[in-house]
Amino acid sequence: MLLNQLVQTSDKVASTSGRLAKIKLLAELLKQAVPDEIEAVIAYLSGTIRQAKVGVGWATLQAAKGQAAKRPTIALKDVDAALDLVANATGKGSAALKTKCCAISLRGQPHKSRTFCFDCSPVSCARARSN
Repeated sequence: MLLNQLVQTSDKVASTSGRLAKIKLLAELLKQAVPDEIEAVIAYLSGTIRQAKVGVGWATLQAAKGQAAKRPTIALKDVDAALDLVANATGKGSAALKTKCCAISLRGQPHKSRTFCFDCSPVSCARARSN
C-alpha cells in the first residue's frame, strides 16, 4: 500500500461527519493492507509511528525534506522500514544515515503525504505536547 492511500483515507475520515461512514472508510483501507502492514497503518492513522523513539530532531527532518514528488511512489512498508533503520542507527555515521533514510522516505512523497509524515513524527508529537 502506498503511504498516499493512507493519507487520502485519513483526509476523508477527517472530513466525514458520520461515525458509520468513518468506520467504512477505515475498514476499506484495512482490507487493502497486507498483514504485515496493519500495525503500521493503525499507528499512522492514530497519529503516531510504530517506532516510539527514532532519535531524529526537527533539523534532521528539515535537512531531509528536499523536493516533493509529483506522484506518490513510496509504500508505507518502505517508510516504516526506513524508520526502523533510523531508530536503530547508532555510533559514528548514524546522523548521516538517519538523514539519508529520512530523505529517501520523503523524496517519493507528494506534499500532502510529506506533511502527514511530519505531523506523525515524534518531534511533532513532542512539540504538540509542550504547547
